[in-house]
Amino acid sequence: MSSFSGGPPDLGDIFGIDRDVEHAYRAWQTWRIALRADPEAHADEDVFLLSSHRRVATKSLFDGLAAQVDPAGAHEGLRRWVAFLLQARNTHDSDVTLAREAALREDDGRRVSYREAWRAVVHETARGKAITAFDAAAERGPAIAAPLRERRARREEVLRRLGLEGELLPKELALQGALAEAILAATHDLADAFLREERKHEGAAAPHPVDAIRIALARSAREGWPSRLAPRWLHELFGGWLTGAARFELGPLPPAISGASFVRALEIFGQSFRRASFETRSTLPFALRTDPHFVDAHRTGALTASLAASPVFQRRALGLGKDAALLQARTLGKTLLFTLRLSAARVLLGAARADAAAWDDVTARLFGAPAARSLAGAWPESRDDEGARFVGVATVLPWARSLVDEFDEDWFFNPRAFEALRARTLYPARAWTEGEALEPSQTARDIGRHFEELFG
Repeated sequence: MSSFSGGPPDLGDIFGIDRDVEHAYRAWQTWRIALRADPEAHADEDVFLLSSHRRVATKSLFDGLAAQVDPAGAHEGLRRWVAFLLQARNTHDSDVTLAREAALREDDGRRVSYREAWRAVVHETARGKAITAFDAAAERGPAIAAPLRERRARREEVLRRLGLEGELLPKELALQGALAEAILAATHDLADAFLREERKHEGAAAPHPVDAIRIALARSAREGWPSRLAPRWLHELFGGWLTGAARFELGPLPPAISGASFVRALEIFGQSFRRASFETRSTLPFALRTDPHFVDAHRTGALTASLAASPVFQRRALGLGKDAALLQARTLGKTLLFTLRLSAARVLLGAARADAAAWDDVTARLFGAPAARSLAGAWPESRDDEGARFVGVATVLPWARSLVDEFDEDWFFNPRAFEALRARTLYPARAWTEGEALEPSQTARDIGRHFEELFG
């Protein structure tokens, strides 16, 4: 791969390297968002043509950093980012192909695109129309799976060329497969009961994957939320958390389609908060402050998302009455349950690759019946940090309980809790992990009991 080449790195300017790594990552993220929105307008753009971005995505820099004495761990953090950016640089063409295929309309526009089909699955209120949209997405599945396979192969080739076999991943991610299996098992009976209830409500005899999607959307949970999702609402809600923030960048928010949209917005706020920089005497460099597999950012996002299933939050933050708060909290608890199960399925299906038997098994456990095999490899799309996302969500429960124990059920409005949360951001990204203490079976049992108590 030509992008592995690069001139001798200037390792004397470690802070400059850290700055360029951050800038390159932000530019790549911005490009990916723009590419998804309009593939043809951004297909020819390449952020790594800029020399400062290109120099932090080379094997020579990766190797040079490994040879340096690094007592503080900064070089190791930079090596993780250089490896990630090198993968991003080498998957440019696959990203473009994927974006184009997702936006492509077949038969001269007479059929919807893959992306439009999924949008219809979410927007359609009638089950039959949602199933039609799901089937339309399944027809386009093979065309989407091909660039995803190519992209994965290119990322794996980068790791092989760098001599990496996963040792730069957080230790807790080694257990993600066992944890995913255990969580699907521990939450199966409860999820199955909700799926049967949904089918009965719709008068449907046969199960279909859209049933789980429709439960997770929580369309009925719209009381107390603003009419549209905007940063202002989150800043007003969590303003106390951001005292002393030197940099806080809120990620893109979803449209306000249903109650699940607000759960996602709460999650985005938590992730952004964990990545923020606060005015302290020891501001960490980017490579330590954040990480390509930032488990604790996703754990913090899971923490704020979990507030949606709290009757206390529904009363205090949204102003609902006791009964309405309890009902809406339970409805959104289903969103959290099915989202967690989907995340577990992403992990298992990503590991299974093209194994048809594994696809049938996992999707049957997820939906009550196997999904169309034409979607295998295309959906659910496994993100670059999928393991970190899943483990972060799956390990949030002890932290959430500790905040309630220390600061009471309305901890999200307690200034002392804000201080504790901000203190967490002063530590390196990898300081807060479960590590070898993570025990998949026990973690899954705790999660199962948590959801049973939530709906009890």
